[in-house]
Amino acid sequence: MIYGYVFTKRKIREFRLWLWWNLLGVRILFRRVGKVPTVRATRKILSEFCAEAAVLIAVFPYLDFLIENYRTSQPKIDMGPVKRLSAMICVISLIMSIFLAVKTDEKE
Repeated sequence: MIYGYVFTKRKIREFRLWLWWNLLGVRILFRRVGKVPTVRATRKILSEFCAEAAVLIAVFPYLDFLIENYRTSQPKIDMGPVKRLSAMICVISLIMSIFLAVKTDEKE
């Protein structure tokens, strides 16, 4: 019984050390790669793109709805699913924009 307890405790300790060193290695790799100018420029461009896409996704479904209702006299279209989907895509785009944002120095 004691052998099983000691074996399990040792395996858990080894797994924790392995996980800690691997996560540390991934952090160091991301810090090195994140400082490459090409990666920083790409992240900045993608961040701005996501922010602009979020604004366009938030605005254009409603404009399209208003224009179509003005042109035609057909029955009203239910905007509920469109509102929910555009809100979800907008929030996801804003989160990605924040995630991809690059911290810049004061000098830049």
